[in-house]
Amino acid sequence: MRPRDVTIQQHILQVYFALQSSGTHGPSDTQKACGLDLPLLIMPDIPSGLSKIVYPRVCVSSMAVTMFIFGVLYQNDCPKQPYIPIYLEVMGVYQLLLINFYFLLSVIDLKPLRLALKSMSLLFLTCWLITGSVWIYSIYQPNYDKTLTDVDPYCDRTFYLFAFWTTTMTYTGLATLFACACCCGFLGLARMTPDDDA
Repeated sequence: MRPRDVTIQQHILQVYFALQSSGTHGPSDTQKACGLDLPLLIMPDIPSGLSKIVYPRVCVSSMAVTMFIFGVLYQNDCPKQPYIPIYLEVMGVYQLLLINFYFLLSVIDLKPLRLALKSMSLLFLTCWLITGSVWIYSIYQPNYDKTLTDVDPYCDRTFYLFAFWTTTMTYTGLATLFACACCCGFLGLARMTPDDDA
């Protein structure tokens, strides 16, 4: 193994162990047994732990790539709202960059810089999602027939429905996350309040 590969592997292990032991009080058995020169394949419990990081990244990445491909393939197939393909292209590329960007931010030691970069990226993502939503929902149920363009400009059915449902699923996912965060917050507050009966 080259020295650079060992350094990258060490960093991945450090990030993994930091994520894995964030809720524990001490190092795990794997951390104690792990030497920095051991290859990743020797530690059998790492893949299951890494799956918590890898699987969501793969799902989001595949969706981002699909959004980009749809935007490129149907670039000229929605004259009713020609900005929808651009929205999908930018959203797909931005999500791919964001996944890797957040992983790289975990390396940065400057907490204020990390917070500022995350805030700016979240602000852009929110503004772009709202903008794309206006473009998509404002033409809801467009003319899908190319032959009737003299009455109303058309938008390809497959493309429009893909854009519509991915945006709707994004809002559904955000609402679910928000509801879960509220429930966790209320449960945390309930645990912190002292019992009046005691």
